[in-house]
Amino acid sequence: MAGTGDTRAEALLDQALELLRQGKLEEGHRKLREAASLSPDNEKVKDALTNLKEDQGIHPLARLCRRLVQDGDEAAGDEASQHLRSSGVSIPSSTAAECVDILFQPSEKILPITDEILAGLVRLSRDARAHLASRLEESTTNELFETVWMIGDRSFDSLIIILLDKAIWTSSAIRENCETDIFLLLTAKLMEAAQDGLGRALRGIARLMASDSELLHAQMDVEGFEIILTSLDMRSPSEVRSQATLATAKYLEASKEKGQKHLQDFMSSKVAKGTPNDLVLAFSAAAAVFPIVPSIAASMFLSNGFVEDLGKSLGKRAAKPEVAKAVLELFSAACIDRACREAISKYCADWLQWQVKKGREDNQGTAAVVLAKIQGTQDEEKAKKDDSQRVQEERDGPTSTELVDRFKSMLIQKNSRVTQQTAIEGLAYTSLQPSIKAALGTDKVFLRQMIDLLKSCSITPSSNPTLFGGLTVLLNLTAYLPPMSEEQKKMAQLKAYAATKKPRKLEPDEAEKDPAVTLRCHAVLDAGAVPLFVSAMSTVTPTAQSLILRILLDLAKEQKHRGVMAQQGALKLLLHVLNKKSSTLDQGSLQAAAHALARILISVNPELVFNPSSLPSSLAVRPLISLLPSSSPETPTSTPPPPPPTLATFESLLALTNLSSLPPSTTPAPLITTLTTLLIPDLPLSSNPHLQRATLELLTNLCLHPSGIALLADPSSPTSKRILHIVVALADAEEVSVRRAAAGALAMLTEWDVGVEAVLNREGSVKILMGLCGADEADDGVLHRGVVALGNVVGAEGEVGKRGREMVRDGGGVEVLRSLEKSSGVGKEVKSAARGAVGVMEEDG
Repeated sequence: MAGTGDTRAEALLDQALELLRQGKLEEGHRKLREAASLSPDNEKVKDALTNLKEDQGIHPLARLCRRLVQDGDEAAGDEASQHLRSSGVSIPSSTAAECVDILFQPSEKILPITDEILAGLVRLSRDARAHLASRLEESTTNELFETVWMIGDRSFDSLIIILLDKAIWTSSAIRENCETDIFLLLTAKLMEAAQDGLGRALRGIARLMASDSELLHAQMDVEGFEIILTSLDMRSPSEVRSQATLATAKYLEASKEKGQKHLQDFMSSKVAKGTPNDLVLAFSAAAAVFPIVPSIAASMFLSNGFVEDLGKSLGKRAAKPEVAKAVLELFSAACIDRACREAISKYCADWLQWQVKKGREDNQGTAAVVLAKIQGTQDEEKAKKDDSQRVQEERDGPTSTELVDRFKSMLIQKNSRVTQQTAIEGLAYTSLQPSIKAALGTDKVFLRQMIDLLKSCSITPSSNPTLFGGLTVLLNLTAYLPPMSEEQKKMAQLKAYAATKKPRKLEPDEAEKDPAVTLRCHAVLDAGAVPLFVSAMSTVTPTAQSLILRILLDLAKEQKHRGVMAQQGALKLLLHVLNKKSSTLDQGSLQAAAHALARILISVNPELVFNPSSLPSSLAVRPLISLLPSSSPETPTSTPPPPPPTLATFESLLALTNLSSLPPSTTPAPLITTLTTLLIPDLPLSSNPHLQRATLELLTNLCLHPSGIALLADPSSPTSKRILHIVVALADAEEVSVRRAAAGALAMLTEWDVGVEAVLNREGSVKILMGLCGADEADDGVLHRGVVALGNVVGAEGEVGKRGREMVRDGGGVEVLRSLEKSSGVGKEVKSAARGAVGVMEEDG
């Protein structure tokens, strides 16, 4: 019989073990030591002390995992999960492997937190991933797969990550074998048809097929592919449909004719059965694959009189609303193909019109979208018909205006996001038509309602289709027609004559001309488009970001809009986009962003929009310089990007000129000078006088700063000599604006003695300066700048000034200046400057 000491010791032991399970280590250790002092020979106490010593060598994370699995301690699991979420957490290699093994130990019940812990280990530790890969190699794949499947979604996703991480496997052959085994197990899971498991299985299949479709497509049997096609059912959850779409796309891409044959057989069998459910499955699958393989889908759609037969039987076959909805979704997807649009218009237009007027409410909107798509592409054909034919066709169904009115009414149904998305899709198509652009662009209520809707959509990523469609509408409303050269206009006229028997009107519609577009841009700006773009830019897809940047470029075309855009955040948005270290945007989108930035910076005071500490002006320099044509590729082997449009280059130069006017403490002029040194020599040689003038004006402002003077007057730099040579030569240009700009640059350069010396060292420069002041010059602006430059030359200090005065006197400059001083045909500023220069010469004797 145990003594009193043993009984007391065992009671303390029980308390100690309970405290240790609760994580109260200090109290548990104290109780255990007290029990050992009472009964040092008690076997239970001795075993507990031994276990404690062994346990002290275990990492706290492994100890928590053990308590979770062996004791069902959910609090320990929560603590382990929190530890894995801590910033800067580091897990020793042996601990990671130990924790994985603990989590895979048999347990009566797998607690939900286990899923989060295992996923966290795989995310944070390469050793955990490698250990799981080795377990897959060594154990039965089926057993480990089932365990991970039971643990949960996150762990299962981690298993897919491990299969695709080639670096952690001992050989590619072993990895591929395990990947194939898991893929086969996933296709088997498809057969179980449980909705929650179906989504997980499809997600795994889609991810594996996306990475290794060439390896895995042969493992997909007909039955498995049919289940994937069935999962495209429009009634399925969106996650299931999206994963099934990805898996279908990758399978069709890899399997080619074999997969296409399976798809055709599936569609044919479902349509042949003709039950409402089979028809929904067939039409849903067809609608999903149209964007994936449009040529194959269109061929099936148009073969064997399918559309014609469908048009004849729609009243019967699509009597049920869900079948009608599936048909409408198919038609909407099929409109991607011109021949399909024509077939739908020919055989199914009456049914579509009936659906718009009398169909189920949610089907009415989709039917209206389909009509908008087929009507929008018939404008060219209608233009070839006489008025009576067009009037008759318009009487047969709803006009574009009536469809737009329907879409606008659908847009304000706040309780139905699906209805709003349908309305936006319809507006995206109808707003391509000039008359609809004009109507929507002047409807202030509509614009505000749509932008308010898009603001709410930017908060939820699931609403991206609606947001993308709305941005498309805004782009349609704000897009200017691209400018055409005379040669392009003649080519367009020849094509128009060749394409039609009757000459067609080549002038754009009034709604497409610049004044009308500018009015729409003003309305879009007033409706709050820029704040929408600022809030949405970080959450939308790169494609939607590209639309935003193109819209900003169009909004900034009108000078009066630019200050408002800067105030509303457009400038900061553009600078953020253009100064990201890595960008997912294409070159065209970045060019549009830089061009929009240039337009805004032309018209705003840079002192008011930049701040040296929070928003330095230097952030704008590199994006603006990216719009200047590069003289050579960055590396000898690289292909140079296409040159930016001339207008973008011109407006970039104007923006850089404005930035160069900032005070010395904040100006980015030194950076501009550094980055443009190799580009500027080629720009004044352009055949475009606007580019010549803008480049010379930039040089003029750069000469306000020492770095700019060095760009033109560094005696040791061949580039400086070349630039100065070009500037002096352009001072004798035929175009008065170019001549005026060159004279201004020389006037600013000669404010500095080093600049005067550089001018004097260039042979013939003094003669050209006197030519700027000659009797043949009729422009007061040129005369004034020329006289100032000549006055700077004769007024320079020291030997440079003495040399200058001699060269001017020897060239007859005094007489030229005196004639200007006495001339009645020049302005007061010119006379005053000439008088001052003459005075300097007279003082010198």
